[in-house]
Amino acid sequence: MRRNIKIRLFKLGKTQRWLLKEVQKRGFSTLHEPKFSTIVNGYYTSGYAERILDLCDIILKREETKHENTN
Repeated sequence: MRRNIKIRLFKLGKTQRWLLKEVQKRGFSTLHEPKFSTIVNGYYTSGYAERILDLCDIILKREETKHENTN
């Protein structure tokens, strides 16, 4: 599980479905839940998977910063 996406989501109180919606807003509107799950879990690593993981990292960093600033 690269980048600890699931752990980071848990710490933020967010879901994988929330993250998928954020990714869809940023250019991957046709990405569906099953494919997203295989990417996050590390089973699908070719094609656009790396770009999606990079985008997830950017989104989560932004949310982590917001979370730190509110505490």
